[in-house]
Amino acid sequence: MYEGSYKNGKRNGKWTEWNKKGQKKFERTHKNGKKDGLWTEWFHYDGAVSETKTLFKDGKFISTKIGEVIFLK
Repeated sequence: MYEGSYKNGKRNGKWTEWNKKGQKKFERTHKNGKKDGLWTEWFHYDGAVSETKTLFKDGKFISTKIGEVIFLK
């Protein structure tokens, strides 16, 4: 499931996606249809979650930070 908005037919602002279990999978930002700002991705597996943060500016990749695994059990 996705949630987000469009401006002039292009993705704009914050977009969020959840997996089938209702867990947050992505948070992404767009500006005029281009990747812009912080993109966060969560990987859920076997009672653990890891987080990756990627930074974009005007559609161009800036950097990525891969987080540590957090065990939920």
